[in-house]
Amino acid sequence: MNCIYNLDGVGFTYESTQDSSTGEFKLGPLDFSIPADKISFILGRSGSGKSTLLSLLGLLRYPSDGSLLVDDQAISKETLTRKQMADYRLKNMGFALQKGELLPFLSLKENSDFILEYLGARIKKKETKNIFKTLYSSESRDGQLERLLVSKPTRLSQGQYQRGALARAVANRPKIILADEPTGNLDINTSHEAMIFLQDYKRKENEAGRQVSVIVVTHDVHLSIEYADRIFVLKKGMLETQLEKKEKNQWMDVNGPIPSDIYSHIVNHLK
Repeated sequence: MNCIYNLDGVGFTYESTQDSSTGEFKLGPLDFSIPADKISFILGRSGSGKSTLLSLLGLLRYPSDGSLLVDDQAISKETLTRKQMADYRLKNMGFALQKGELLPFLSLKENSDFILEYLGARIKKKETKNIFKTLYSSESRDGQLERLLVSKPTRLSQGQYQRGALARAVANRPKIILADEPTGNLDINTSHEAMIFLQDYKRKENEAGRQVSVIVVTHDVHLSIEYADRIFVLKKGMLETQLEKKEKNQWMDVNGPIPSDIYSHIVNHLK
C-alpha cells in the first residue's frame, strides 16, 4: 500500500510552560500509516489530540519523539529546517481550517489568487472561477457569485467564509489537503456539498495523473462514515482504533470484527 504518511512511535508533548491553560498534554506514541490517494478522517472528542496531530502532519512543528515520514521524507530538526518545511507546505499542501484564516484585506477570490502568483500559477486563475462556481452553486444566479468574489471576508456569512477557505486550500493543486473541521460552520446540505467537492477534486486530480490525499479532522461520526476511506479514532492522545472501508458501507476494524451498526461501534471507541 502506497502511504503518504508513516508514523513510528511519533509523539508530541506540550509542557505546562508552553500551554499554561491546560498543563502538560502528551500525544502518542502513535504507530500507523495514512494511505495516499484516499480520504482519511481523524476522529476524536475535544482534547483527544486531533489538532495536535494535524499540526504534525502539516509540518507546523517537529515531533518530540519517534519517526515521522511525509512523502518518504523524514521530518525532524536534523533532516529539515523550518524554511524547508514551509517550502514543502507551500508547494504540496492545502489547509482548510475551521476558522478559515482568510486574509481580511483581500477579496474572496484574491485570497486564492495570491497563492497562484506566489507559485507562478500552477493552475490558471480562470480555473479558480470554476472552483468557486462549484462551492457556491446556490449563489451563482443573478450576479450574486460575482459580488461574493469581490467581497472582503468580513462581509461573508460563516458558511460562505468556510467555503472560501476550501477554495483557497485547493488553489495550488496540492497533493495533500489537511482540513480541520472544514464543515464545522456549515449546515447539513452545505457540509455534504463541501465533502463532495473534495471527493471530486481528488478524483479529477487522480485522473490527471496526480495523487491527492485528503486528511480531515472532525468529531462528526456520520460525515466520517459517509465520506472516509479510512478512519483513525483518537482518545486521550492515543490511537484507539482504525477502520478501513472495503466496499460501500462495508468496514473492517484492524482490531477485530465490526457489528452491523458501524456508528455505535465508533461511538463506543470514543467514550
